[in-house]
Amino acid sequence: MPSSSQPTFVLVHGAFANSFSFAPLQAELGLLGHRSVAVDLPGHGFGATYPRAYQAPQDAEGLATAPGAIKGVTLADNAAHLIGILERAKRNGPVILVSHSRGGATATAAANARPDLIDRLVYVCAWAPVDLDVGDYYAEPEMADVDPMAFAPAIAGDPARLGLLRTNFRTNHPGFLEAAKAAFLADGTDDEFLTFLNTFQPDENLDVGTSADRAQADTWGRIPKTFVRLEYDTSMPPALQDRLIREGNALTPDNPYDVRTLPSSHLKWLVDPAPAARVLGELASLWGPAGSAGRASMHRMTTTMFQAFDGTRLAYDRVGDLEDGDPWGGEPLVCVPGGPMDSRYLGDLGGLGDPDGRGGPSSVVRLDLRGTGRSAVPDDPGSYRCDRLVEDVEALRRHLGLDRVDLLGHSAGANLVMQYAAGRPERVRRIVLACPSLRAVGIAVSGEMRRAVARLREGEEWYPAAYAALEAITAGAGSDWDAIAPFGYGSWDGAAQAHHAAGQPDNPAAVAGFGADGAFDPEGTRAALARLDVPVLLLAGEFDLNSPPEAVAELAGLFRHGTYRVQAGAGHYPWVDDGAQFRAAVGEFLCRPVPPKS
Repeated sequence: MPSSSQPTFVLVHGAFANSFSFAPLQAELGLLGHRSVAVDLPGHGFGATYPRAYQAPQDAEGLATAPGAIKGVTLADNAAHLIGILERAKRNGPVILVSHSRGGATATAAANARPDLIDRLVYVCAWAPVDLDVGDYYAEPEMADVDPMAFAPAIAGDPARLGLLRTNFRTNHPGFLEAAKAAFLADGTDDEFLTFLNTFQPDENLDVGTSADRAQADTWGRIPKTFVRLEYDTSMPPALQDRLIREGNALTPDNPYDVRTLPSSHLKWLVDPAPAARVLGELASLWGPAGSAGRASMHRMTTTMFQAFDGTRLAYDRVGDLEDGDPWGGEPLVCVPGGPMDSRYLGDLGGLGDPDGRGGPSSVVRLDLRGTGRSAVPDDPGSYRCDRLVEDVEALRRHLGLDRVDLLGHSAGANLVMQYAAGRPERVRRIVLACPSLRAVGIAVSGEMRRAVARLREGEEWYPAAYAALEAITAGAGSDWDAIAPFGYGSWDGAAQAHHAAGQPDNPAAVAGFGADGAFDPEGTRAALARLDVPVLLLAGEFDLNSPPEAVAELAGLFRHGTYRVQAGAGHYPWVDDGAQFRAAVGEFLCRPVPPKS
């Protein structure tokens, strides 16, 4: 039965490749419950030519002259073929178009022609040309260390005469094999490299497009897009990937790339596909079921840039229902992350932006604080200070056109939310403080308080090592924060471990500056919060030793209209531990009537 909500991943291969290379990734996606289709572009897969001269013992002269079916195939042919597949996939619901390497040129051409068929573009170290034609980038500084001539010993025949580029991937030439492994799979074993090499087909077409095939702002630029960087790729070095990202963001500054990074060479992500499948799965989770009225709805995300008062460019994601393609409606829940770090660790907060008749906001807005995520690094490092970040929240409120705002602060972000509410109480409608840090109000969390919460996990297999690391940290004699990570989750399972690995601060200056001298005025903030005349939900995790329930309860006592709740079985990230329980608690609170603005 066709689905109106589950997205289909359409996977587009690169040069000399075919749909077969996606088989391990498709298996991993399938085991995660996702639907995918791998494309064979014209002249690829079972449409490829493998001349008899290619078989052992090879006939070098015959290989150099045998015709190939891919002769004359153009980028336009590839795009037209892909569009036909996208049209069929779109009948079943949202489409996420994933391309790799040279496949990005085909995906870009298809997006230029038919943006209506694509709900998200995902480039995995793939060509998305903006300022130059694909071929011209090879003369740029970012490609200075890439030597195409290293592959010359494997070239068979004259491309001009053959009308195609033929490579003998079955050669035993040591120079070629060494160069190819270094370029494509340096982080793999020799067996993995030779196995992958034998999935390649010998022929590729010669057309990589012209200036007419570069990304177009009015079509390609309308589609939400993700760029997955491959950190160890030497065939398309990270410097080139970052340039493509910058050019795309400059072309559509209000629709920048959502950027992810995998620790992979050009091909390792396909050999070991589990990390890539998790990244793609996160993107798929942006789509949800049909709304309560039975109309088709997409649980989706858009990324938008806006300008802070000092000119710094800031980014936010909006996640939630988009019914029948209508623009965002209703009041969002503006979420301020902890860290400070990339707000993507918040995910969709257990589905808060997909009310489905069960209460909650129409969408959630996740702010990337300056210097984190997609937001720019400020000229003034002093602006990382928590009390100064209040101005960024105010700039976002004005940008969203909201008179009063519902705010959620998690962990360190709760300090910022409390300071915003203390300084601008007339602009706040409701507040959710989830597993809040308490520095803004000067509530101390003792080592014994943390140890008492930690001892609740005494039966866990990981407990002895984690507790020893905690003792060392609380005594000031240790700093192995990864060792105590299991305490942050109700269950230290694969999902929790993946969440922990993906959600770490990556800007030390932002972290250090957040709590710099002068960032907090506990006495003044407490006095202002005591006068605050808005509902406040304070949500603690039963097992959270970062924000122990006892300390959160003390914080709740500072508010005139504070509601204190403990999520059973949860750690510091309650929506990861039990999204339904978190969503129910927050959704119910947000559905309560609020006093009119005085």
